[in-house]
Amino acid sequence: MANIYFSFFCYIALFISIAYFFHHTTFFDTVWLERAIDILGGLLAAIISLFLLPSLVSIFSEFFSEKIINYTEKKYFPSAPKGKEMSFSSSFFYSLKFSTKSAFYTIGMFIAFILILPLYFVPVLNFLLVIISSSIIYLINGYLIGRGYFDTVAMRHMSYDEASTLWNHNRIKLLFAGVIIAFIFTIPVLNLLAPIFSFCFMTQMFWKVKGLR
Repeated sequence: MANIYFSFFCYIALFISIAYFFHHTTFFDTVWLERAIDILGGLLAAIISLFLLPSLVSIFSEFFSEKIINYTEKKYFPSAPKGKEMSFSSSFFYSLKFSTKSAFYTIGMFIAFILILPLYFVPVLNFLLVIISSSIIYLINGYLIGRGYFDTVAMRHMSYDEASTLWNHNRIKLLFAGVIIAFIFTIPVLNLLAPIFSFCFMTQMFWKVKGLR
């Protein structure tokens, strides 16, 4: 339950921080555009918080990752060799690195969204922009988040270079798995369970690409 409470707390904290940012920041000199930003501020804060949530939660998910991975391996892959537990400092700083990178790309995408906001009021074009921007965000987060969870599982059994090689040989399948994880993080309520799902899912993906059924 602790991870569920933590995910909920992170989302609320992100939402309040981003909503405050939108309310107290001037983006355009044009009055109607700035008013649109103010009106949409709450909605934008809710959406951006959903996309940033994986980055923040993943930093602290290492606290309970070992138990989830061990449980999944014992239940679905009883013949799998026992993994070597990563030191907390190594695991935490690696998680911090990929989470920071994920947050950087996500924030960059939403800055770009704000800059092209006027185009979203053009019929037809706005529909295409929503599809394109959402797809790009999911792909970027899918890679970064999926790779982060994959490495957490894989590095219990192999070196970072070996994990990278395994990822590259199965990049399409694992990228798709990462996109699924990123999507789960954007579904309200379900995103509270996303860290647990992510470790279970990626543990199964790791052993499947390793050839263990």
